[in-house]
Amino acid sequence: MITTIDLIRHGEVAGKPALYGETDVPLSDNGLQQMMSQVPHVSGAERLISSPLQRCRKGAVALSEALTAPLSLLSGIAECRFGDVDGLPFDDAGDKWPAMEAFWQQPVACPLPGGEPLAEFHQRVMDAWHTLLHDVKGQHCLVVTHGGVIRQIIARLLNIDWQQASVYQHLTIGYGSLTRITIGDYADALPAIQFIGVPPPAVNGADR
Repeated sequence: MITTIDLIRHGEVAGKPALYGETDVPLSDNGLQQMMSQVPHVSGAERLISSPLQRCRKGAVALSEALTAPLSLLSGIAECRFGDVDGLPFDDAGDKWPAMEAFWQQPVACPLPGGEPLAEFHQRVMDAWHTLLHDVKGQHCLVVTHGGVIRQIIARLLNIDWQQASVYQHLTIGYGSLTRITIGDYADALPAIQFIGVPPPAVNGADR
């Protein structure tokens, strides 16, 4: 059987614009609607796996109930930890802004103070990804996670240098967006990306 892995990013959060890594910011009501609007597109999912952070977990619980599919948590697909600036609103960054700007331009060479080095984040996500591939073989699985995690997986599958800032600056993975990966049922089958970052349908008539 073909393995189908749907990656959905959590919806909009109830917090000011910031780098949210381990900061457990809640999911907004609109963010939950964004995630739930993807139900028709993931209706075949047999199981769900979610980051333990509440902005993923709350939506995952609702999706699990809607799809009548079991849910489990996987810590390895939590977002990168951004250290001293994690959860700090951009408007309040003050003298920390130069460090954030340097990180965006050179994420490997200029790690954030107290943050998770990008190489460690990448390895953590890859370890979780390989575990997930083994555990869901032949199934349709919905993975509820974060933008940074999805970018790491895409970069690996496309053999893109995940150390380059362009992966984070130019690859849009919006709130509630859906990315699909399939793997054929034959020896040495490679994962195939069917689509990347498809936004949720319009919520309450609003533009996507």
